[in-house]
Amino acid sequence: MGRSGKFYELFDLAMRGGEGSEDILAIQAPTWEVNPTVPPKYFKRKYHEDPVTFATEFGAQFSDQAVGWIERKEDLLSCVEPDRRPALRARPKMPHQMGVDVGLVGGATGDGTGIAITHVEQDRIILDYHELWMAGIAWRDSNPHLGSEYPTPYAKLLSTEKRLDFDEIAKWIYALSKRFHLTAGLFDRWNGLPLEQSLHKMGLKQFKAEFFTRDMSSKLFQTAKLFMFNEQLVFYDWPIPERGKDGQDPHSGLIAELFSLEARQISKNIVLVEAPQKKGAHDDLSDAYVRSVWLSAETMMNQKHASKYGGVHRPHASTAMTVKRYQAVRARKHGVSDRNLRGRGRVIVRNRY
Repeated sequence: MGRSGKFYELFDLAMRGGEGSEDILAIQAPTWEVNPTVPPKYFKRKYHEDPVTFATEFGAQFSDQAVGWIERKEDLLSCVEPDRRPALRARPKMPHQMGVDVGLVGGATGDGTGIAITHVEQDRIILDYHELWMAGIAWRDSNPHLGSEYPTPYAKLLSTEKRLDFDEIAKWIYALSKRFHLTAGLFDRWNGLPLEQSLHKMGLKQFKAEFFTRDMSSKLFQTAKLFMFNEQLVFYDWPIPERGKDGQDPHSGLIAELFSLEARQISKNIVLVEAPQKKGAHDDLSDAYVRSVWLSAETMMNQKHASKYGGVHRPHASTAMTVKRYQAVRARKHGVSDRNLRGRGRVIVRNRY
């Protein structure tokens, strides 16, 4: 799908011609030319279901551009409860999960450390708390939704720091573990190994560092999107800032960041989701949030299996979502039935012999 790899190299060689292309036949045609029996309204529906993959699935185009990860704001806003506010503390013994995205050098061009805490309640994943630390930026500026309750003394010094301290991040997470009963925590191994060691020394051995490949990261975002389409996510949107000069509807930090994310189709089942490549754009909170959702989804499945079998059973990637499943859920949400209409655009590279 992307403009890389052996398949694309052969296709490009055949289309350009010249030495090495004499024995290759390349054909590029969209589905509406290959199979004219498919009605136009079907393609229109498919485009609105998932613009990210339409050009490659039906238009026979190699993917070379990013689109918004949230195609319709209504899908996310339907999961927002207007009266909900961040929970600064949770009820005792209620299991919560934490996602962490570790970044040490903040500011407009760097990355901060984001934390998101969720829990499962009646087949829904509730966002309880999120927080962002950015070196060089005052804590209150990054976290207007949390008032003035600093999690640690170090948080008061963030505006003067040039780089976040691993030990202080560990103390921050430990302080939050006193407010929330954390049963699982997840962060990236790329920056997270020292943090994992510090947390384990503090007795927080439920936290683990994972190496997030593109495939794994794609599954996390696709899983969060599946729960969003089913309206099984619950957000707070607080505080809502005043309307800016651009005239766009204002939203709180996490919601605005989720709306800003871009998605790029890498392969059939892999979508790369990240912040747009521009100054001031970040995805720290979004990464932390989808990791927390992933852990809560595992907890939800474990609860269902424990209830069914009388014991705990850990399913294998039960919440992971393939592109095919994502498109099916998307279609059902908009009242579309695929039935036997499964035409696809194809790019064919074939050796004459």
